[in-house]
Amino acid sequence: MKFKIEKPLHIAKLYVKALPLEERHKEIVMGVCDWSYITEEYTVRDAKTKKNFIVNPYTICRNSCITDKNGVYVYEYDLLKLTHGMKTSCYGFLVWDEFYKSWKIRRRTDRTAYNNLDDWTIETVGNIVLNDADLQIIINQEKEEDAKETVIDNSYCPSKFRR
Repeated sequence: MKFKIEKPLHIAKLYVKALPLEERHKEIVMGVCDWSYITEEYTVRDAKTKKNFIVNPYTICRNSCITDKNGVYVYEYDLLKLTHGMKTSCYGFLVWDEFYKSWKIRRRTDRTAYNNLDDWTIETVGNIVLNDADLQIIINQEKEEDAKETVIDNSYCPSKFRR
């Protein structure tokens, strides 16, 4: 196992990271998330500034309690550099698999195929929900994989079966 899941409860494990709704505040907010029944808004109390920020609920990324090879906590939708032994590295992102009730790695956005965490050495390099450039890395990887796939040649088939 090349990653570490910590067991004791620590306040950092309750953290989320998200983008605030305020246009003038563009930095990612990390802290404890709260839902207000009165205003019907999600707020995050920033750990650094101790201020409350109303955040976009679609950008909330939960802490997985998993640390990468550098000891950094991995959050939901974090872009991970994956290496397996001496093989070349690729990219994936962390998602929650509701069926198995565990964290998994997805290497594509268009399929639901998951990889287990214990098959890879992981390093956090970004987050695909919070940064469009990180999402583009996954999309480019998909395009490269699609280009390598072989196309079935159906030229020998009768004309009624041709596309």
